[in-house]
Amino acid sequence: MLVTYYNQRNIKDVNAIISYNLNITQSPNNFRVKKYKSEDIKISSDKISLRNIPSQTLLNNASVSFGRLKLPYINLHDVPCAYCNKPMISLEQFNAIRWPIEKKNLVAYHKKLIHTLEPFEPYMREVEASVFKELKELNSKHSEKTFQQLLEILRPKHLQLLEDEQIIILDGIGDMLNFLPLKLQQAPSYSPEVIEQVRELIKATKVIVQHSDGQKHFLRKVFFSKLNLLIKEHPQNTLLKVVRKRANSLPTSRDSKSAFIVKYSGKVPISRKEPQKGLQYKSSKGIAVHLISSARESTDHFHAIDNGGANNLNNALGACEHCNANIKGNTSLNQFIKILGIVDNIKLHFKYLIKHVANIEDGVNYIKNLAKNINRRSGNIIQIDTSDLDVQKSI
Repeated sequence: MLVTYYNQRNIKDVNAIISYNLNITQSPNNFRVKKYKSEDIKISSDKISLRNIPSQTLLNNASVSFGRLKLPYINLHDVPCAYCNKPMISLEQFNAIRWPIEKKNLVAYHKKLIHTLEPFEPYMREVEASVFKELKELNSKHSEKTFQQLLEILRPKHLQLLEDEQIIILDGIGDMLNFLPLKLQQAPSYSPEVIEQVRELIKATKVIVQHSDGQKHFLRKVFFSKLNLLIKEHPQNTLLKVVRKRANSLPTSRDSKSAFIVKYSGKVPISRKEPQKGLQYKSSKGIAVHLISSARESTDHFHAIDNGGANNLNNALGACEHCNANIKGNTSLNQFIKILGIVDNIKLHFKYLIKHVANIEDGVNYIKNLAKNINRRSGNIIQIDTSDLDVQKSI
């Protein structure tokens, strides 16, 4: 297990490099750190290798996972996302909700979760805010029910809405295949056999959509895995890529209220990595985490690592999970900034950082170096005025 890209000047002892992987375990924040012998740690110029150290070990109030680049904000809340300009939920605040006090009384526990989430309602993205509003209304009438049980009340209506939307999109893809322009039919990559395979995939998928229940239901990722397999087998077939592009509009729990309600009211895999373990209902705490995770503070490498970008602070912008994972992805910065408002939002993000530079570790150098890299990567389109930092530094 590796912790990468920590400056050696920040490594004072073993405890300073032990952190907790938020994506794997769910231990309380006050777990005590165990000290380890020096032979368990090997430090090279840019990596730290930890041997014989269990993954559950963490610092008190740890907020960064193994291999994850930590933003240098110190006790800085409400940082605006660099891409949408909406305030983000800091990792410290997110962790406090992710590991709530152990439940003793079920009714009190669910009511506590509602009250715990209410201050973060303004942070929630559109889909999650809409779902939370309905959960609050139902909770006032059914305070004894879990979040999953409350969503189950809403499920029939939203299952039908979701099915209708999915069928419309699948039918649209089918119609496109049935009325292909002559130009496409004469293309060298055109293959009637492949078209027939896609038709069969669409047909089988519609059967699953129209007969969804708690045990067997449409899984978007399964559909895409089958479609991507076809693309891999026929890489020259441009029509398959057109099909995939149209299929991207199939609703997900991140962009559709109905998809969110259907997904978390039913059973979900116990383990995404080991689907053979079966299904179970999502806990109230688990659903609460999903309601706020889109607004969680995350680190975006604006020059994607997959495309050769460095995993360091000069290549890192603070972005909400929604923008980072669902909107920008691996898109290059000079392409992404063509979206209306992105350039202005990045400038507003820097304006906020400059205003609160005192709450950023090595703030002046961090902001200046980041601004230079943003300017270079954007082709000189995004020019950040950092002159105020020179005044503060001289003072």
